[in-house]
Amino acid sequence: MFKKKTQKNTSKRQRLDKLSPRSKNYSYYESRSEGESKERIRSEDRKQIERTFLIRRKPSYQRVVNLLILLLILAFVAYDLVLTSTPKVVITGNTNTTNLFSVSQLKYQTAADKLFARSIYARTKVTINTSSIAQQLEKEFPELASASISLPLIGHQPTVTVVPAQPALIVSSQNQSSVSFLVTTDGRVLASRKTPWPKNTLPKVIDQTGISYIVGRTTMSPSDISFIELVYDQFLAKSITITSMTLPAQSRELDVYISGEPYYVQFNLEDNADATQQIGTYFATRQYLINNKITPAQYIDAMVVGRVYYK
Repeated sequence: MFKKKTQKNTSKRQRLDKLSPRSKNYSYYESRSEGESKERIRSEDRKQIERTFLIRRKPSYQRVVNLLILLLILAFVAYDLVLTSTPKVVITGNTNTTNLFSVSQLKYQTAADKLFARSIYARTKVTINTSSIAQQLEKEFPELASASISLPLIGHQPTVTVVPAQPALIVSSQNQSSVSFLVTTDGRVLASRKTPWPKNTLPKVIDQTGISYIVGRTTMSPSDISFIELVYDQFLAKSITITSMTLPAQSRELDVYISGEPYYVQFNLEDNADATQQIGTYFATRQYLINNKITPAQYIDAMVVGRVYYK
């Protein structure tokens, strides 16, 4: 009786073992496969960690090389910031007019060298005040229209560019009869001279108003100078030779004396806006007088636009 039960139970276990999806061999290989996979993962993780560590940890000699390169770059930058105290001076402008007064490469160079050597702040590109040095040059040399300083991107020698002013008139003052002056378009006196100026085509004006002319000071209004230049150029275009121009005392007029004529022409400086019309009125009157063989003995008054008086 007991033997039958034993056999029955044994057969059930055998059937269960056969029906079970997991056999002993499968369980062994699965366990082995899982172990190898975990070991392979751990091995790859270690390699990755080692690679990362090697990347982060550079060799000591490479760090030294990088440091030396950085120091060399800093030294080059610091060296490039240093400026020499002997700048290069460049003069620009119209030499046909600047030869009338003293424009000397040497004197500008000497002055620039002194200004750069005087200040310790002018020794580097970072601390130099270029506008201050330019202003000092303009103040020292009134004949300069402008001065500017440029610094090299790479190099040590700055460049000083000076532009001499262009003279517009040669003025003789009644109070300073022995001296004549060069005046710019903005009315500033450039230079003075006791002897005649070199041959040139600048208008010559005699100032009888009593104004004192001093080199570097502004003495005439730009509008008056523009008016005088316009008269001179218009007469020149008509081939009418002007012998002299005068600014009379206690009046705002310009008297123009013409070669070969006994009279002079009066223009109104207060009416600068109609300067061209005043000049045109005179030209029309002149032609009328020539056609009718009339020669004024004293003057032609063209100070009022549209009206002409002569005497």
